[in-house]
Amino acid sequence: MHKGIGAVVLGLLFAVGCGAKDTGGSKDTSGGAAGEAAGKVGEAVDKAGEAAGKAGEAAGRAGEAAGAAGEAAGRAGEAAGRAAEAAALGAAAGAEGMAAGAEAMKAGLAAAGAAGGDFSKVPVANWRDVIKALPDEVDGMKGGEAKGETVTMGAFKVTNVENRYKAGDKSIEIKIVDTSANPMFMGAFAAPVVMEIDTTDEFMKKTEIGGSPAYVNVKHKTGRAEVTLLYKGRFLVSIEAEGYKDFEAAKKLAAAVKLAELDAAMEKAKPAAH
Repeated sequence: MHKGIGAVVLGLLFAVGCGAKDTGGSKDTSGGAAGEAAGKVGEAVDKAGEAAGKAGEAAGRAGEAAGAAGEAAGRAGEAAGRAAEAAALGAAAGAEGMAAGAEAMKAGLAAAGAAGGDFSKVPVANWRDVIKALPDEVDGMKGGEAKGETVTMGAFKVTNVENRYKAGDKSIEIKIVDTSANPMFMGAFAAPVVMEIDTTDEFMKKTEIGGSPAYVNVKHKTGRAEVTLLYKGRFLVSIEAEGYKDFEAAKKLAAAVKLAELDAAMEKAKPAAH
């Protein structure tokens, strides 16, 4: 568009020069000079127009860049908003967890009070009885040599039994713990806190297995599963498995534990009536 303006100006001045040439020889020279000047003016106008066009193009690109920057800033602001929202939810969950912990501690102190404040009076099953609850086979895998122990340390007593099962790329380890300190830290399982974590790496959820509160955690990428179950507010059953990426499959592993044997061990550990 700017080049057209220059051409029009050039044409008009050239026409003026030609008209002067027709009137006489003395004006012919001046007309030629005028035409040459007009040409230079038109060329200058064209260059000015070209420069203006480039400036407009640059301004457009700058505006586009500014728009992209604004969009990026908007996304950053949205992300910041989500982060703030997540932080708020985390704070709420933390407060709920603290309240649950406080209730668990109250339950523990109540249990300790029932035992006269002496944890040595809280019954703990012997490993010889608890080890019977370990399965001989889990998901087609035979167990190795089961191990057990009962340790007394001052007022506290703890029994631990365990066994490992392996076949190919899959392996399972089952542990069962009974301790006189159970009332102090097991109450959290009974707290009415709904918890679920679902990410690209893992899925963890508080659930129930056979009526007992439990936590199941499955790692999607590594295939590692962890199941922690509290049986009758007393026995802590822990299962660690390799090669299990499915939540329901991990839950089913707990079904292999012989719960009836834990009932028998708990009954046997009761203090004799006087």
